[in-house]
Amino acid sequence: MPDKTSSNVALPAGEFVLKVGGAELKPEHAHSLTFADLKESLGTDDRYAINRLLKQATVFDPWLNPETNLEECVNSSLTILQGIRLGTQIEALVGIQMLAVHYTAMDYLERARRKDLGLEFREFYQNAANKLLRTFTMQVDCLNRHRGRMSQQVIVGNVNITDGSQAIVGSVSHPSPEKVSQNDHQKQVG
Repeated sequence: MPDKTSSNVALPAGEFVLKVGGAELKPEHAHSLTFADLKESLGTDDRYAINRLLKQATVFDPWLNPETNLEECVNSSLTILQGIRLGTQIEALVGIQMLAVHYTAMDYLERARRKDLGLEFREFYQNAANKLLRTFTMQVDCLNRHRGRMSQQVIVGNVNITDGSQAIVGSVSHPSPEKVSQNDHQKQVG
């Protein structure tokens, strides 16, 4: 059995089979599906999690049907997930939700453009796509908060300063614990 961390070995046959409709994708069909690529794309090295997450990431692709090239749909989903740079399983779950919401929203927007649908159906698809796109934005914010990329902002409306008090106007930041310990060490040495 190949080493599960090897960067040039596809998943062994029988451990990964993606079935959608009449189409089936196995490792021998997908030469580009190496374990390292899957691990990087999905933020985990667990084979069972990779199998489940990859199926979830692919089934929402609106272009996926028995006549489409399943490998192409899997690879496009993986490419998108690699762009999100998933580092943990939590990020993988949010990333796959983002992918599903994006795919569905784009499908609904495409349907809303169809002239052969009545106005009621077109409005339904527009409204549903709008809600999905807002959900997508919230998911991006959630992922950024999880990664610590968003700062909390506090807006103070009224401030009363009495005689003998002091106030700071502007942004206040605290150094990270690492910087505090380095500064303390430098003060003790110096």
